[in-house]
Amino acid sequence: MIRYYLFFFGIICLAQLSAQEVREVDGRMMVIVNDTTAYWFDTKEAVEPSLFSVVSVVIEPLEDAVDPITEGDLIRIAQRRLQLANEASELAAARALAAQENKESIQERLYAARSVGDEQTAGQLQRQLQLAERVADESAEEQVDALRQANLAAAVVAEGQHVQAYNINRRRRRARRSRRPEDLNVLPHARRL
Repeated sequence: MIRYYLFFFGIICLAQLSAQEVREVDGRMMVIVNDTTAYWFDTKEAVEPSLFSVVSVVIEPLEDAVDPITEGDLIRIAQRRLQLANEASELAAARALAAQENKESIQERLYAARSVGDEQTAGQLQRQLQLAERVADESAEEQVDALRQANLAAAVVAEGQHVQAYNINRRRRRARRSRRPEDLNVLPHARRL
């Protein structure tokens, strides 16, 4: 009977340890339960996360290798891109509005400075106004571009073109990668010769 209990207890312990990782740190054994919790084997005290942190990284596949990606993954990627594009469009609109309001505020202060004859302040405000106009113009262009990107992402999701969009993005990444000097295995100064 005792053998049965010991055998059963051993199987339970083995099953629990199989889902855990055991590491030796500074001569002590640490049991990592999952990516966020761990304890010392001898004292069962919790371990500071910095001692056992697990890094989750995505490793880019080799050139010409087939990506293990499903159509469901591509749909989720397209939906996430749409979400990010909509957020970027909203931020660009907010930035454009703030830039326009800043420009109008500077114009009002410039008018007030000129009306009282304060030429020194008017000169400073005139320079600020030029910069504010440039920022407002750039912000308006960014807003248009962000809205265009959001519309493209929405079309990809609505029309189910997630596979085509993924393939196009992959081709663009490869083309950009092939134009980089580090990919040519050439020293930067050697290209000038």
